[in-house]
Amino acid sequence: MRTLAFLSGIHSRSEELIDSTKAFDRAEISDSTLEMCYRKDTRKLIGLEVEAELDFICDGMLRWHDPLRPFIRSLEGVVPGPYYRWFETNTFFRKPIVKGELSIAGNSLEQLFFLDLLPSDKDSLVVLPGPYTLSRLSEDEYYGDVLSLVPAYAKTLDYTVRRLSSARKLGVVLSEPCLVYDGTRPDKKVLSVIVEEIEKIASNSSFCLVHTYFGDASKILNLLDSFSKPWIGVDLTETYVEALNAFHGKKVALGILDSLSPIVETPSSLKRLFDKVKKIDFASIAFCPNTDLRYLPREISDNKIRSLKLLKKIVED
Repeated sequence: MRTLAFLSGIHSRSEELIDSTKAFDRAEISDSTLEMCYRKDTRKLIGLEVEAELDFICDGMLRWHDPLRPFIRSLEGVVPGPYYRWFETNTFFRKPIVKGELSIAGNSLEQLFFLDLLPSDKDSLVVLPGPYTLSRLSEDEYYGDVLSLVPAYAKTLDYTVRRLSSARKLGVVLSEPCLVYDGTRPDKKVLSVIVEEIEKIASNSSFCLVHTYFGDASKILNLLDSFSKPWIGVDLTETYVEALNAFHGKKVALGILDSLSPIVETPSSLKRLFDKVKKIDFASIAFCPNTDLRYLPREISDNKIRSLKLLKKIVED
């Protein structure tokens, strides 16, 4: 069985980069110096991804302070609001406040990622917040309801993917924790809108993953089963392996690395889990962290990337 492996979110910053950001906050270094530090750390991460033989290379989103804010700042019609806790983690995000019609703000999209550092001979991807999660976590003062806000956000995401892909072939991961998190799962009225809008985005991308986490994906099988073009991402720390039988015939990305645990997955633990997974007849299968690795120290996060290489070797053997 051929498998894919890639990162699925924001990676940890190195201690050197963290020190540089603090120095910048103290006005001890310039914008250009900080930018050089970001680029240096990004190059190191990309080198590790290549060394680990990941199938898609991303820049690690080291400049992203939270999973929403950089994208929100690339838009007109919405501003970052007060800080809120990011689900059940010890991190925070700026709540988007929608004040007008959403549109792309100038040339700001090019500042979201270090696309120029990605190797030209490798497949690449970018990670963006999904339209439903953006809508569900926003304070809407303009559109009036989620049914209208989801298409508005989706339109900006579709444009973003097409524009970023104009210079190179790019896959996209749409982060959608709100699809599965208790208390934010969509009702039936919103389901068809979500599917329709994400299918449009997927049609303009060489690879598209709808990545769910922080909740049990088996509870929204009626939604996930409706997708045709996108892959489906499942958090294996929240979803029992036995429930994956329902994804028979689907393209599934398994969030097999626990991004909230400092324990690095061993070959034996990965093999035990894969022995259960391989009994299911997926159309295609991929492996990734269940969510951002940014919650862990850089050394541990890097070692988890190396675990993906070990897992692929287990599968191929």
